[in-house]
Amino acid sequence: MSKRFQHGSVSLIGDVWKGRYWQDDPAGGNRKHPQVDLGDRPQMIKMEAKRKLADIVDGLGLNKSDYVERRTVPAVTFTQVCDAWEKKKLPTLALSSRTELPGQLAMHLRPFFGAILLKRSRQSSSMIGSSV
Repeated sequence: MSKRFQHGSVSLIGDVWKGRYWQDDPAGGNRKHPQVDLGDRPQMIKMEAKRKLADIVDGLGLNKSDYVERRTVPAVTFTQVCDAWEKKKLPTLALSSRTELPGQLAMHLRPFFGAILLKRSRQSSSMIGSSV
């Protein structure tokens, strides 16, 4: 699937520097090879165009090890993790915690963090399992 690291390629077409890089398709189909305009030749030399393309590739996160996973796995919100935690872990706690924690989650944490997307980690994946 995804290469471990890529620089992309820079070429001069007319008086415009163009850059290309590979982008994986989450469905496992064909890879995309988009072309972006980097700048005009009079204002930019080839090394500057390469640096600008490297910034674009880094901004997209194409060289990160979890790029394909981020593209294929749906995003998880704080509310989804809380729901899974309440189903899985809350029943194992002491009675006093089982009665207090749902109210504290509802009053303080869910209103503020509820819609925030969380970064996928092993712990959150195991907590949620196949419920998402």
